[in-house]
Amino acid sequence: MSNSSYRNFILRQYFIDLLNISHTSLVRSMVYSHHITSRSIQVKNTRRKRSNDDTSSSSYSPMFTLQSSNCFAVDKQVQSTFIWSHSIEYLTTIELIYHIDTAEISRFSIPVQIRFKHSQTSKEFFTINTYLQFDSDRDFYVVNIYQYIVQINNQSLIIESLINNQTCQTSSTYIIISSATTIRSKSNQALKSNSKFSLDTYQLKETQTDKSSSLCKLKTVQIKFEDLGLAYLIIRPKEYKFTYCGGSCSYSTLQQQSQTSMHALLKSILNRKITNIPQTTCVPSKFADDNFLLRQMDGSLEIHPIKDIIVKQCACL
Repeated sequence: MSNSSYRNFILRQYFIDLLNISHTSLVRSMVYSHHITSRSIQVKNTRRKRSNDDTSSSSYSPMFTLQSSNCFAVDKQVQSTFIWSHSIEYLTTIELIYHIDTAEISRFSIPVQIRFKHSQTSKEFFTINTYLQFDSDRDFYVVNIYQYIVQINNQSLIIESLINNQTCQTSSTYIIISSATTIRSKSNQALKSNSKFSLDTYQLKETQTDKSSSLCKLKTVQIKFEDLGLAYLIIRPKEYKFTYCGGSCSYSTLQQQSQTSMHALLKSILNRKITNIPQTTCVPSKFADDNFLLRQMDGSLEIHPIKDIIVKQCACL
């Protein structure tokens, strides 16, 4: 195993282990040590980003990937073929990705021809000539083909991509299908029954307004994996809304909560009288899972489900 492969393997295992113990002090210190921007700056950056690039896939959650069904090379022109048989409902981006293992090419963009055909009749819908843009942090070329598949609106497609001056040994091709986090959460909720909450937990939404900002509630920070040095390993999403619980659980603040449990109130009172009774703390009480598209040891891409990465509710416990 080469040094670079060993390094990528260690980074991948470290990241998976880190996320599987997410929302500990280790993760939160990692987030704050990289100088996460304030909420006002986040809003400005988000607006600027949307105006500059409407097709950005920064915060989209990867749902699944497609690998080329075959590779055909003639005179250094490489054709990769994908079989598309999926509904576009809930999808936000469909990205064609090339990982090219040569240095004699432009590090900005390369031309690509993409053909869309009917998988049963082989009738060609249309052909486009566009450019793959280089992502220096993730070391691959990418173009979003979502708008073309939406125009066709057919679940039985053959997608052929052709690039010049390459071979099947020097280029690896993928299609990454992603959805916006808000859309994905709505579709997941439709598949799950409503859960019942006990008295010692309460739901705290990000959009909830409260007169006292010091109360225990759900908080978020926007993180960029480029800033954490993990962009080569974490292919998608590029950005992530990290949720955590923060705020006071003191007796005075608990009295202001309309749904505070008696256990939390009593524990807070005892803490003032008995020193060995720990103070109530603001902690996650409900989690959700999410997917991350990671680069594997051999350079291939694989979606890895991460347990309990999203905090949904907070409680004083």
